[in-house]
Amino acid sequence: MNQRLSQSGMMSSAEKKVAIVFVSVAIAWIIRSFILEKIIPGIDDTIIAMLGGVVFIPDSIG
Repeated sequence: MNQRLSQSGMMSSAEKKVAIVFVSVAIAWIIRSFILEKIIPGIDDTIIAMLGGVVFIPDSIG
């Protein structure tokens, strides 16, 4: 496993962006009920997921 990991090289900028968005969405899902709903009333898991997906639209157009 370590050999395959070392052969894969550094993460590309696209891979880093996916990782950042994934972690951000996961954190938002966790803190939604006790932090985000106070700031943005009515926010739910679907809205958080959609916002996470919208982040990738400019990359796919250009």
